[in-house]
Formats: sequence, C-alpha cells, structure tokens
Amino acid sequence: MRELPVIPLRDSVLFPRVLTRLGVGRLGSIAALAAAAEAPEPLLFFAAQRDAAVDEPRPEQLHDVGCIAQVLEASEREGPAIDVAVRAVVRARAVRFADAPAGRDPSVTYLTAEVEEIPLALPADAYPTEMLTHLARELAGAGEVPRENLGELVDGASAAELAGLVVQYLGTPAAEAQRILASDDPGYAVALALDVRSSLWRRRPEEEKRSWLRRLLPFKDR
Repeated sequence: MRELPVIPLRDSVLFPRVLTRLGVGRLGSIAALAAAAEAPEPLLFFAAQRDAAVDEPRPEQLHDVGCIAQVLEASEREGPAIDVAVRAVVRARAVRFADAPAGRDPSVTYLTAEVEEIPLALPADAYPTEMLTHLARELAGAGEVPRENLGELVDGASAAELAGLVVQYLGTPAAEAQRILASDDPGYAVALALDVRSSLWRRRPEEEKRSWLRRLLPFKDR
C-alpha cells in the first residue's frame, strides 16, 4: 500500500505498459504533478472520471480502479497547461482518497489516494501471446509510439498486459475501457476491442480476421 497524488482522467483510461502524452491543465492536477516530481519516485495514480463533464471531480466521482504511472518528462506549454509523458506501470485500486494542499499555493488542493496494486495472475499459456504481441506492436506503431520504444513496450509483456495495450491503442471508448481495466478477463477484453470501427481492423484480409477471432472469441464466454 502506498499514498500517491491523483490525476483524474476526463475521457480516457490508462493500461499497464502504455506510453503516452497527456495535457495536464487543471490546477489540482498540476499540483499533483508537482508533488510527484518532488517525491523519490515520480509516480501518480491515474483514475478515470465517471462523468467527463465534471471540472473538479471528488473521490465519489472517480473510478477506484486505475493505473499507477511513472512521469518520464514534463514541459510547459502556453497557458497553465503542462505536457506530460508517462509510462503506466501497474493496475491499482484506490482504498482511500484524501485532499492535500499544494506546496506553493495552499489555497489549491489536489487529491491523494492510498492504493494497492492489483496485477493479474493468469496461467502463462492461457492466451495466444504471439498473436497479441504482433497486434499490440502494430497498433502501438499506428498510434505513433516512437519506434525505439516499441520493444520496451511489448517485449516481455504478459498476456494480460498485451491485452490492455490492444484495448488502449484501438481507442476503445472510455466507459468500456474502464470496465475492461477493472475486469480479470483480458481475453474477453481483446475480443471486445477488436471492433470493426477500427480502420486498421477493417483493412485486414477477411480470412486473417476470421482466424484471429476464432482464437479470441472462445474467451468471451469464460
């Protein structure tokens, strides 16, 4: 169990191993980022909002299952917003939220959370990892993950982590992505994520799509 600053996500969800850039603009989130930068490890807990329209979400308006992520770099842009590059590390559940005053301006508060990691424990041979690795690599590349980061992103990933990468880089809607993140069935997650709305998926030869789905869809009924 550890206590980490919290950054609410309006309309997105992070999955373990994902490398991404985010715009941080709300004062509370900027304060949370500053607190993480001053800690021995620059870690944050990212939690999706239940309602993206809420400007200053309270704990009850956040999902308790989110992702611990490491801050890789941060750079200011015009206005108060900050561009942040993060690497998601592991799923976690917020056990308790609290308010904390910002160091430079006590009138600004940010959320912290006591979180516990909830990694998946699955049999190594339960999922078609070779196919998932190929798909995760291709989707990450299509999502403009720098080529030099692709190996770091995918190599050595578990089947559960690969499934999360597939969901992330297919641009799965936030509500469904959150349900998948909180689930313990990544095979079902991948089956749901292979959506015909994906342009990459639509370009696949029909026989290849049928082959992939034959290997994935049996997990749907588990």
